[in-house]
Amino acid sequence: MKPVLTSEEMKKCEQYTIEQVGIPSLVLMEKAALFVCSRIKDEAAGKILIICGYGNNGADGLAAARILAGRGHQVQIVMVGREEKATKENQLQQHILEQLCISVKRGIDTVRETDCYEFVIDALFGIGLHRDLEGEVLKAVRLINTIRQKQGAKVIAVDLPSGLHADSGSIMKDAVMADETVTFQWKKTGMLLGKGPLCCGKTIVGDIGICKVDLAVDHYLVEDGDLLELPYRTPYGNKGTYGKILSVTGSETMAGAMVLSTQAAFRSGAGMVRVLSHRNNRQVLFSAVPEALFVDYDQIMNLDQTPIMAVEKMKEYFEWSTSLLIGCGLSKDKAAELLTEYVMCHYEKTAIVDGDALNIISKHLDWLIARKDKGYPTVLTPHPLEFSRLCGLPVEDAKHQDMDYCMHWAAEYGCILVLKDAVTLITDGKTVYISDSGTDALATAGSGDVLAGMIVMFAVMDNGSEGVQRQRADSSLAADMAVKTAVAVFVHGKAGCYAAEQYHRASVKAGDLPEMIPKVLKEGGI
Repeated sequence: MKPVLTSEEMKKCEQYTIEQVGIPSLVLMEKAALFVCSRIKDEAAGKILIICGYGNNGADGLAAARILAGRGHQVQIVMVGREEKATKENQLQQHILEQLCISVKRGIDTVRETDCYEFVIDALFGIGLHRDLEGEVLKAVRLINTIRQKQGAKVIAVDLPSGLHADSGSIMKDAVMADETVTFQWKKTGMLLGKGPLCCGKTIVGDIGICKVDLAVDHYLVEDGDLLELPYRTPYGNKGTYGKILSVTGSETMAGAMVLSTQAAFRSGAGMVRVLSHRNNRQVLFSAVPEALFVDYDQIMNLDQTPIMAVEKMKEYFEWSTSLLIGCGLSKDKAAELLTEYVMCHYEKTAIVDGDALNIISKHLDWLIARKDKGYPTVLTPHPLEFSRLCGLPVEDAKHQDMDYCMHWAAEYGCILVLKDAVTLITDGKTVYISDSGTDALATAGSGDVLAGMIVMFAVMDNGSEGVQRQRADSSLAADMAVKTAVAVFVHGKAGCYAAEQYHRASVKAGDLPEMIPKVLKEGGI
């Protein structure tokens, strides 16, 4: 996993590199400029508009302009902002251009919409912006977007699209919509959160020699190589070796979620899956997943008793399991409430809580506190609306991508949160793992049920069974349930991408996803 930095953390790394390591800022700037220029092919014949601010991001842009002009490209350089705020590096880059007789214009009004550009380089602000855009810089951002929209010019942002908050991914009144963002050394949190992915387009990370200071970084991006951190199957195992999952899913009128989550659990490596569901779902399950076991709860539950008494006849199945999934298509009827309460208050092993079970516990957060106090491991998988119910906030105010808030919430309730969205955050209250592997093809009914079925298997890999080994003796990450949950989310996103390739982004259905899981695992080296 690679660290994802906030703007303050990045500034500390830059300061350390310059002041302690001794690499001059101008050396870093020249490397940054060269990397920006590498995104423009030498054969590009069109005009290049480079809009620069007066900070060091603008200085990067000025250095890139010099290099591109030296390669024979047609460049138009425009300075925007308050000249008295120019940094020493920016002033030096301006001086070099002046000595080389390369023209620099001042003011966004020097740019005409009717001029034709093949590329626009945005070097206004980078990661230093913490206030809403206004005046001339706001006009410059809007002009960049207009040229992109009307002329089809390719927009390249230097380090971060201007107007995008480097930490939160919020838009500061307006923001550049880049086709590519060339950032340096590490991605910034704002590139992955909120409107960040929309503004950044394709993000290219360049190594320019900035050194990582010893920071207490608690944000990490999940990558392909992290699949190798998972435990792998020994050839000497049996079906009991690889997890016995109890899936409390499906209700009288909702069987699909039960089927999808069960298929996903098997495709993720589960040795055995027993489904505890309404009797109506028996034939549906066996027709779709004949490998599964089935127990109907409605005929042996006494809905008039307390939760522990109501499920007493099913206690053996809970004790049999190594992990449990509850909630997919479960409904919110009396039986669902009793089952959820029993799991939350009495099930001692890993419980993955999804769908309707989340809505039930949103009214009983004391159950989460009870599990925390008893040390029972719990994973919650809410989408934004479900998280708003858990938090007691209107959905428009739900902070499902506010990393500090989510970490605090997970720590308070002693759980792992999987905050599902286009970019998914996973946190155990100490660290945030970010998965951006997904695609809009996953925006389809049942996709979350597939993810829940994957997590219930991934989260308990290497659960103490002697048949499961590690790939590397020092693979401490593999013992971390939050990491394995994050990898499950990553694999789910990759499965969606493979399904989109095979079908079409708009044509993928949740039932396509389980069949893509083996491809992801195989290519990941599992």
